[in-house]
Amino acid sequence: MDRPVDVPVEKVFVHEGFEANIENFRVLNNIALIRLKDPVQFTDLIGPICLPMFPDLQLESQTVKSLEVFGWDLMMQLNGYIPRWPLYELLESTACNIQDEKKICIRDSESYRYRGDVGGPLVYPTQYNGRQRWVQAGIVSFDIGERSLTEGTDVSDFMGWITETIVKKD
Repeated sequence: MDRPVDVPVEKVFVHEGFEANIENFRVLNNIALIRLKDPVQFTDLIGPICLPMFPDLQLESQTVKSLEVFGWDLMMQLNGYIPRWPLYELLESTACNIQDEKKICIRDSESYRYRGDVGGPLVYPTQYNGRQRWVQAGIVSFDIGERSLTEGTDVSDFMGWITETIVKKD
């Protein structure tokens, strides 16, 4: 199995509206992008994940029922870099008491209670242009406690910001 690759970071772009108040679990615009200094070669552990760039993918990413996290649990990282792909179920926002339309509510469908998924991509497989692709529906934000409920960032709501940020030269 391939070992993890360290790639230098050129720049980090944090959403200008990011706001975190941990005392009352309020986090807004919880998204950032990282520009790498060097291209990355795809391997068994490194591969592409598509963004929901087009309206049909944006709609699909908000209605799909099962999501996976391509994550590395902290303990697994310390014990040999074994990737894991837990399944999450997309729920109605009311289950997590979410008031912000830029967030999604997910439940860990296999009762994983590991740490290390925060910041990881919530993805689903789909057929697009005749090929199977992984599409990113969200980002794991944080565990909100009971019943394995987790709050995530809805990537489709940030596609304007993502595309504008990607083309920035600074």
